[in-house]
Amino acid sequence: MTQVVEERRSFFRYTFLSFTIGMLIFLLLLILAMAFYPGGNFAGEDIDRYSLVYNGICDMRELVALNGEPNIVSSVLLKVGIVIFSFASTLFFSALCFFFQSRKITKIMSFIGLFFGIAQGPLNAVIIFHHSPFVMHMTFVIMAPLFQYLAVILFTIIYFIDGGFPKLNLYTFLILSIISIIFSVIVGIATSVGGDFHFISNRFGTNLFNYLSIIIFIVQGLSLYFYLKK
Repeated sequence: MTQVVEERRSFFRYTFLSFTIGMLIFLLLLILAMAFYPGGNFAGEDIDRYSLVYNGICDMRELVALNGEPNIVSSVLLKVGIVIFSFASTLFFSALCFFFQSRKITKIMSFIGLFFGIAQGPLNAVIIFHHSPFVMHMTFVIMAPLFQYLAVILFTIIYFIDGGFPKLNLYTFLILSIISIIFSVIVGIATSVGGDFHFISNRFGTNLFNYLSIIIFIVQGLSLYFYLKK
């Protein structure tokens, strides 16, 4: 732990607590947005409500659902949630970076991880708020989770190198890193295969991965909060 963190232990403790609360609120808003979504997807299928198998989060962004029904509640909940997520993830990675400034290798890696961790927030916001052409939209859809994967993988390596953090932080990020790599491979294979396998693996896989990521980030925040409370 660096001297800056030791001197401002209370500040960092409540920073991670604020991050955890932010992620819990985001999770709640995401669940509510899905519950209020009327239905429909970009494939034009007649789907009632939100389907984890056939819908993606960006399906809920418009004030009119893809089945033509009003979607004000779901759209607003999603957009508020994404803003909270963007601020919370920026807070988390910015604070975490301060812990690894004592050694050159972890300092460099933490700054790179910080870049990817902060950048994912605005990229996710662009996906939800900006009406981009399809190709550009899909570019952001690919870049946002990719940046998250890279940030998590880098900080997993840093946790290994440092060795002074709770094992819970190391193992949960290690699990997320492994799953992100496996999921990326599956999506790559699905893209080459195409058809329903491509569509469902992207939507269903992404929905499951999003929930897993949120839960693991909540665990990260709580673990760091109690670690600093000792």
